[in-house]
Amino acid sequence: MSIRPDIPLGHTTPAHQTFGWCSYCPDRSPAEELAAWQTRELRRMADETATTETLAAALSPAERTMLDYALNQAQLRMWSVGGYTAEEQAALVSLRRLTADEPAAGARQDGAQS
Repeated sequence: MSIRPDIPLGHTTPAHQTFGWCSYCPDRSPAEELAAWQTRELRRMADETATTETLAAALSPAERTMLDYALNQAQLRMWSVGGYTAEEQAALVSLRRLTADEPAAGARQDGAQS
């Protein structure tokens, strides 16, 4: 149920807030809404990747080395202490991309050896 008067009852509030429509609107389908969400997420990921590449290019070799060291220490602590969330692990993996010029073929994002 919508709590906003501009969104029809029974319609999807997040879709209306994001796209101005949802799959319950006339002439719209669930597949169309799903495609809209997927496209939005792909654009967000592309923007995030471009930002990461820009940030990584701005790091000096010494900054890259120190960031790599700090991330290694954080990963070791996460493994030994435990209790960290998947979101925190994903953040560490995301930051690790800043330390690599180009990922090695077959390299895992979590830093483990295959």
